[in-house]
Amino acid sequence: MVCVVSSMIISGISGSSVADAASIGSVLIPEMERRGYSREYAAGITVAATTNGMIIPPSIPMVIFAFMATESVGKLFLSTAVPGLILGLVQMAINGIIS
Repeated sequence: MVCVVSSMIISGISGSSVADAASIGSVLIPEMERRGYSREYAAGITVAATTNGMIIPPSIPMVIFAFMATESVGKLFLSTAVPGLILGLVQMAINGIIS
């Protein structure tokens, strides 16, 4: 659950899924292994959690889409904030059930 929450926080700062995976994965995957999780499971949680970076505002792909589609960046940010939070909550629930 720490991985999902930290990814949601970092996503709000960086706006990039790749940056989230690099920053969170390098710290949390070794720590999760030390706590008994398999490397595959730790990597899977990290990859799944960092995909929220494209949904949670500010998102770099969302800004590019808004420019190309001549849409309001603010409206796109508002329309994806709640789904991003719901996705994070669902990921935390699933991780809690699995582990």
